[in-house]
Amino acid sequence: MSNNAKLDYNKRQSEQKVFDGIKEEHLKIIQEQIEDAKDPSSYETYDSRVSSADGRIKLFTARRKGISHITSNTPCQDYCLATSVNGCTVLADADGVSSCERSDIGSKLACEAVVLAVKAAAKSSNGEDQLVNRLLSVSFRDRLVSIWIKCVMEEIAKESILLPEDQLKEFSKYGSTIMYAVITENWIVVGNLGDGQIMVFNDCYGVKLRVHAPKDSSRVRCLANERCVREDFSVAKYPRSCFNGVLLCSDGIYESLDKSNHFYDYCIQMKKRFLERSPNEPYQAFCYKEEGEPYKDFSRMRTQDDCSIALAIDAQDITSDYEEIMTSLLQHSQVAILKRWSCECMSFYTKLKTSYADVVVSAKGSDIELTKLNSAILDMPSQTWNGGDFCFNEYPDAAVKTIEFMHCSGMLRRDKTNPEESEQMILSVYLNLVKLRRELHELGLRFNSSALFNVLYDGKNLHLRKEALSRTANGTQNSNFDDIEVCFSHLLGIFESGDSRIPVFDIGYIDRGIKQYRIGHSSDELAQLQRINKKLHIKNVGLYSWKFDDDIVLQPGEFRELGKNMKFTLLDSNGQKLETYKYVSKELL
Repeated sequence: MSNNAKLDYNKRQSEQKVFDGIKEEHLKIIQEQIEDAKDPSSYETYDSRVSSADGRIKLFTARRKGISHITSNTPCQDYCLATSVNGCTVLADADGVSSCERSDIGSKLACEAVVLAVKAAAKSSNGEDQLVNRLLSVSFRDRLVSIWIKCVMEEIAKESILLPEDQLKEFSKYGSTIMYAVITENWIVVGNLGDGQIMVFNDCYGVKLRVHAPKDSSRVRCLANERCVREDFSVAKYPRSCFNGVLLCSDGIYESLDKSNHFYDYCIQMKKRFLERSPNEPYQAFCYKEEGEPYKDFSRMRTQDDCSIALAIDAQDITSDYEEIMTSLLQHSQVAILKRWSCECMSFYTKLKTSYADVVVSAKGSDIELTKLNSAILDMPSQTWNGGDFCFNEYPDAAVKTIEFMHCSGMLRRDKTNPEESEQMILSVYLNLVKLRRELHELGLRFNSSALFNVLYDGKNLHLRKEALSRTANGTQNSNFDDIEVCFSHLLGIFESGDSRIPVFDIGYIDRGIKQYRIGHSSDELAQLQRINKKLHIKNVGLYSWKFDDDIVLQPGEFRELGKNMKFTLLDSNGQKLETYKYVSKELL
């Protein structure tokens, strides 16, 4: 061996020794974290019990202070609980807003408010069906929020704060998200406001309540924000005959698992460890083993945030109503996770050899005879097959934005890094949907409850799957379009001038606490929207006067109430007409 070869060999050996040392030290740290996770005293909450409402249901709750809170010496802002109320099993998990000083108290009060709201609903309900309907209603969510507000105000009263403005300022310090699950004899009812996640699952598949909402808006989705409570609360119910597990978890742990099907795997691993351990064996709440990786404590290895979970497992095995569907589906491709489920159709993400596809499952005989649309591109499945009473259509996975994403985030978000382009995209999607709805009406068709999942947008055109459509019954209103409308509740209307269209958004959507919102491009601002005495007004911030059809002239700096249909012309200093603008509210589009 030459001297150069010996030097290279020795260098490689030295580098490998250093690498092995780092790896050994890393594995040592991982093992120490795993051992620490077995110690209940390392958790803020660590509780395991059997539900007194149903002896088959085993409950577990855990919360742990994040590294960032330990180093900053701040309290754990997560809170969780599991209990039984009037024959129901109740789980709750809340994540206090990090920017709110008293959110650790706010999250505790949020979980307690869930218990009080469920107790009141169960007490006043005549049977399970009525209770489930009440838990899904807007009035239940309103009552939950009212109880939470009352509890917060009682907490504020302890501080002897008397002035209303000071109380309001103090109230904003208690902001918290909330998730809950109520398990009755036959149903699992879940609700979520905020950036946590809920999964209802069994050994074959799992369903997420909502797509995780990205934090690309300054608007904090929490109980202290009245508008978010009205627009961003997601609720659903799932039959216990199909699911024997439900997990609520804050974003501290969920964001560490938000890729591929890791979150579902985490649920299954938790269930297996929880049920197979001996009664006194410690349970590692936030540990997970990825394929090809050592067993890790994700609350220490992957996040700096607080972590919390609330878990309920029915120890009895279930026979799924969808066993026939799963068997038929597995004959064609490997199922990764059940993505959606509605009363009219459901769909699975399926794993192919080199990509993923979406298999939409619907009842036989529900297919709409349609080959082309003028207002949207009609997507066609790559393959179709039948199984039992169901029809399976496989659609190639496409990198397109979906209406589902908008709905689950409450509204389609404006990109702060590129606001003008994203505002135009929001407007374009909405106007295309209006055209599509009109065309469907002319064809005697309507959106069904799966439309949120089967209408897509590629940045230019709408894409539609036939599973989103149903025949219109005589006199039937298309109430399912209201679900899509929620995605655009922040859009008020548009300004038109020639070929130019400028969207107008509600003020509170742009930034929390903002009092005005510009209209027009940043280089050529036309107007500002202001809220005065709870009414929207438009203010002239340009260089020219505005002359309206009713002969009112608005000088620069002046404002008037925003009407549903307004038209004005820009006038220069000599009174010459320059350009005409027309405002049309969304209701008139």
